[in-house]
Amino acid sequence: MTLRVLEFSNLKCFPALRLELSPLTLFTGFNSAGKSTALQALLLLGQGLSLNPDSAYLSPNGPIVRLGQPGDLLSSRAKESRIEISVCTMKEHASWSFAPVSCGFTLVESSAHYPHMRLSEPRKDLFRIEKAAYQRQEADSQEWVAKMWGNPDTGEAPSDLLAALQNIVFLHSERGKVSDVYPSPDNADITYADVGREGQYAPWWYEWAADEEIEASRRHPDEPAPGLRRQMDAYLGNLFPGTKVMVDKAGKTSLMRLGFGVGAENDWRSPANVGYGLVYVFPILVAALLAQKGQVLIIESPEAHLHPRAQSRMGGILARIAAAGVQILIESHSDHILNGIRRAVKDKVIPHSDVAVHFFSGADSDSGHGVISPAIDAEGGFDDWPEGFFDQSESDLVTLAGWDQSS
Repeated sequence: MTLRVLEFSNLKCFPALRLELSPLTLFTGFNSAGKSTALQALLLLGQGLSLNPDSAYLSPNGPIVRLGQPGDLLSSRAKESRIEISVCTMKEHASWSFAPVSCGFTLVESSAHYPHMRLSEPRKDLFRIEKAAYQRQEADSQEWVAKMWGNPDTGEAPSDLLAALQNIVFLHSERGKVSDVYPSPDNADITYADVGREGQYAPWWYEWAADEEIEASRRHPDEPAPGLRRQMDAYLGNLFPGTKVMVDKAGKTSLMRLGFGVGAENDWRSPANVGYGLVYVFPILVAALLAQKGQVLIIESPEAHLHPRAQSRMGGILARIAAAGVQILIESHSDHILNGIRRAVKDKVIPHSDVAVHFFSGADSDSGHGVISPAIDAEGGFDDWPEGFFDQSESDLVTLAGWDQSS
């Protein structure tokens, strides 16, 4: 199951925007051009489903995103005081309309298509809720939730589409805070593989699943051993040669100690003594290796604190994980991440049809939103190179035809 279309209106800088999504989607472009806004549309829904599953209230501030007051989210060019968000897969479609209330939003309209229905048969105004009705029904929250988030015809559990939104794993660009110890999750019902927006739960997940077998399609090509420990060391060593990871419990506490073995002697060092790159990468690899098929992984700046060669390899790693069934959405300013993905396409690690790239120029265009989506071909090339889409002369310094990613 893959999210295929994201469409929203009246959100921040966009009066309206429609984006096609793929198993691997790269959001890139200029600063303050709307990349984060596009991803926040999905994250808002995910936060609403996971944080307040028993309410039609949508909070703009929570453990996933913290976006301020309702007025900060409404587009200055909005024609009406509502935010509308729609998400589609190949089989399902769901849309929501939210109106601002104090400190957040309330759901005032929702419609959905479900797998047993043909998408060509629209169901508009499936049910419509005004604020007064929302307040009256909030007391009977369980019945309310079945109507809001589940199948309104049968009362069945939420669909695959809604489950995917509810189980999004998000890694913020501020991840990787250096510490001697890291916390365990305080929520027993934590989303599987959710390492936390700052990666703070990555050591706990690693220790918990250290002996789990990683499925063959996402294992490192040079490491046949299936266990998480060996796979983590293989991928980590690919980015930082000679490096391994160690996690153990800090005494009788619930805290986790994280250490890295560096060099031929595997001299174990604390995160404070190995540089930021290792600490920033570790949560990405944990989430990527553990996420279940159909789960959505959103990563901001996977290139942070990495050497250019490691950035390129990170692009290739994420392409391999996406090809194995984990949907990955990346926000990045790195041409090396892009080239790593292009190389993965050329090497048939991932089909070109499973990769989408959206360039946010921030400038008005014929479509009015300034987003250009060049198509990538089977050789890793593009049908168009928009102005400002990295420096093509710099990218051509390392040609795909002659670049050995292992060198």
